[in-house]
Amino acid sequence: MIGHGRRSSFFSKLLDEDRLAAFLAGAFLFIIVLTLLFFGSVGTAPFSVVSSLMFALSLPNAFVFGEPRHTRAPFNLALFILLVLALWTFVQTLNLSSLLPSDTVWRNARGLVGTQNVSISASPADTLEALLRIAMPLVTFINALLLCSSDDRSRTMLVGLGLIGGFVSLFGLLQFIMSPATLVVVDKEFYLDSLTGVFVNRNTAATFLGATVLIILVLTWEKLQSVNVRRAIVQMQDWRSPRGGGMGRAIIYLILLGASVTALLLTKSRAGVASTFVALLFLVPFLAANWTRQRATDFGRSTTPGWQKLLSRAVAIAVVLIAFFIFAGQVLLRAQVRGTDDGRFCVLPNILKMLSDHYWIGTGPATFRWMFPAYRDPGCGILGVWDRAHDVYLEGSLAFGIVFPILLIVALVALFIFLREGLRTRKRMRHYPALGFAMLVLVGLHSAIDFSLQIPGFAVFFAALMAPVISLSLGRRSQLTRQRQPDRGN
Repeated sequence: MIGHGRRSSFFSKLLDEDRLAAFLAGAFLFIIVLTLLFFGSVGTAPFSVVSSLMFALSLPNAFVFGEPRHTRAPFNLALFILLVLALWTFVQTLNLSSLLPSDTVWRNARGLVGTQNVSISASPADTLEALLRIAMPLVTFINALLLCSSDDRSRTMLVGLGLIGGFVSLFGLLQFIMSPATLVVVDKEFYLDSLTGVFVNRNTAATFLGATVLIILVLTWEKLQSVNVRRAIVQMQDWRSPRGGGMGRAIIYLILLGASVTALLLTKSRAGVASTFVALLFLVPFLAANWTRQRATDFGRSTTPGWQKLLSRAVAIAVVLIAFFIFAGQVLLRAQVRGTDDGRFCVLPNILKMLSDHYWIGTGPATFRWMFPAYRDPGCGILGVWDRAHDVYLEGSLAFGIVFPILLIVALVALFIFLREGLRTRKRMRHYPALGFAMLVLVGLHSAIDFSLQIPGFAVFFAALMAPVISLSLGRRSQLTRQRQPDRGN
């Protein structure tokens, strides 16, 4: 096996280990790109293609890399959650008619409904199909953990994902400027006044762009740490080097960062911009606080006075505040005009009533569109089809019952522990756990009023981002195991 687990002599002889790992990582990133380009893979056909590729990639990854060591805990946790959700979904689709009384009343009732089969799920066929969409992000996370078997591979994965997000943002921005009525290669039908990038919904696009802003900001900050004006020309020449790059790569990151921020604001998504802003309020001060401490002189010690450190942090925070208050004018105006006059808030009591009737066992994934009409308040309008609850937490609880909040709490607590360990044990790489916390803030807040995580394209991208972040957060434990001495360089 490569890096961790048992070593495969067959693959070691057949191919160079680093080349094989690079090939599998390239295939993984290619699948991520495909998932995004097909409008977030919301359609059955594109999702079938990308999910088949991702599941197929699991086999060579598992055989070549084996079970990871330093990320064994998140790896096993993801497998556990996947297994529990799969088993409970299967139970929800079972025919339970044999467990019901066989008297005439129950037979007549089932006849009036039009079916002789009774199951927990309101639509067993849709629930089984939805299981693949639920498993896809978890399988992506597992694959990424296998691929991120070292710090270098984890950082390379993050750079690749950041560049994918940055270039998708740049493409969306250019297309919105030159052809605002076009969605990739088809005519745009919805949100004609907003940038949606490769997605149909502007809120999903805002979550994706917000995540892209966070990761490119961290990559830019990291690259600027090594910028030296006297060596700018040399660094411009070796920007392709994974450890070099200097000013050349920093300029590319800055361009992509500007494009991502601009594209985010053009989505006019109030929740997306606000969630990103809150995440930045955590991330930017952290990066500013660690800039002067990590930026060392040739003698290995920072000589920046304390007042300059405080000033640099204050300036960094002020830049974020001023930028968003200046450029988010259209978003703020839209929020002021519409306020809470939104269908999502009107139907919220109906959704809560539906959840109160099924909070123990749920109604099965992908059944919201069939259950909601019986609870829908005509006073909220009768136009449109509500196929999602616009709240991941409510819809997850409605789908799986009490199982969902339990698994959600377990997952969030585990992620907090993993990231907290990274902040505590890593030194030069503490900004990666901070990025993980910022990502959780962004996605966690936006998921309360939108369904971005239910779109495969973004869910896969988010899972792929969190895996290398978790790997870097837990990377020190593997180094201590190998070296059995303090790691002063990470």
